[in-house]
Amino acid sequence: MVAWYVAVVALPTVCAAREIFWRFSAPSLSCHESCGIAGTTCTESVWPSRQEEFSKIAKSLSIECPNFVEGNWKGNPALQKKICFWKSEEKKRCKLKAKGVRRFCPCVGGVAWLLGDEGKSCDNTCKRRFKTVCRHDAWPKTEGKSLGIARSLGVKCRTMMPGDSVANPLVLDDNCWWHGIGRRCSAKVKLTKRFCPCAATIVSWSLGKRGETCTSACKRMKRPCYEKAWPQKAADLKAILRSSGIRCPIRKGGASANPSLFHDHNCYWYSKGAPSCSAKNHKAKRLCPCGHATTTTTTTKLRLIGKPVRRTLTLKTWVMPEKLDWVVSTKGKTVCSGSGYSAWYSPIEVKCDLEPGRRYTLKCKDKFGEGWAGATIEINGRHYCKDYDWDAGFEHIHHFTG
Repeated sequence: MVAWYVAVVALPTVCAAREIFWRFSAPSLSCHESCGIAGTTCTESVWPSRQEEFSKIAKSLSIECPNFVEGNWKGNPALQKKICFWKSEEKKRCKLKAKGVRRFCPCVGGVAWLLGDEGKSCDNTCKRRFKTVCRHDAWPKTEGKSLGIARSLGVKCRTMMPGDSVANPLVLDDNCWWHGIGRRCSAKVKLTKRFCPCAATIVSWSLGKRGETCTSACKRMKRPCYEKAWPQKAADLKAILRSSGIRCPIRKGGASANPSLFHDHNCYWYSKGAPSCSAKNHKAKRLCPCGHATTTTTTTKLRLIGKPVRRTLTLKTWVMPEKLDWVVSTKGKTVCSGSGYSAWYSPIEVKCDLEPGRRYTLKCKDKFGEGWAGATIEINGRHYCKDYDWDAGFEHIHHFTG
């Protein structure tokens, strides 16, 4: 199944709420571009650090990975030639891309800023472009924030002035005004283009099976068919196809099952009546909008990080303890480590300052590549590296929370 995939992935517990959506990009797009298409922003804070984490993300997007490989590309996680690569030490990956590669992208935000058509209100812009509503609670409160919004929309403001219009923020002849009053979504001014905060629509465009209804196609993704998202013109379908990685000539058509990919390999967008989620055509694969607006999605929450606590780590040596080497780190910074032991079959206690709630990486290492062969290290009551057995390689990696 080819699709513009988006999934909401729950992250651990407490603190300020944010909406994180994992998105499967079209080929050759960066996550910065892919999230931008959905009206959201790529975030650098939630890249998976384990294969298990990445596997859950791929599963939530209904992506089947025949093979999981660590890989060495800085832009991982990604899919290329039916292989899912997940590992990368790069901290800033949102803008990375490679020809033909499809990336797994963490997107955040519930507001999409759009540049309105000349003389049109934001209510009109949001309804026409995203099939959602203007967000009355999202107007910028500072000049700096307004400049950032303008840049994101490709608007070069020669000047940015306060003003007090009910239609601000807006642009007229390269001059911008940002400060406004009241509920501004319905306001419009001739010759100007407004900066509009629209509720970002998180829709997964899914290509169904031949003869299948959109109700059935979306149900397989555990999402409802979203009736408000049908394309109104050929350009709308072109954008949908681009984001989905589907290539086909676009034709007008007229069937109630459009938009669809017909057996003649053309894509048709127009429906004479109102398009229906329940319509089907035994000669075509329907292009189906599955999902809902971010205003109704589940919000995820950031992990609460506590002050450092001194904890006792217990290393239990086995045969040839002199080859044991280990390090605990977070974000590339070593927190505690140990090596060069001599006592066989002995418990050795080490003090280590860990922050409750923070994610740590434990690397058990053997420079000879023989493994620990029975030795373990106990952290917070759990034994690690006990499966780092004979001939298991030069290092074994675990992740834990402080």
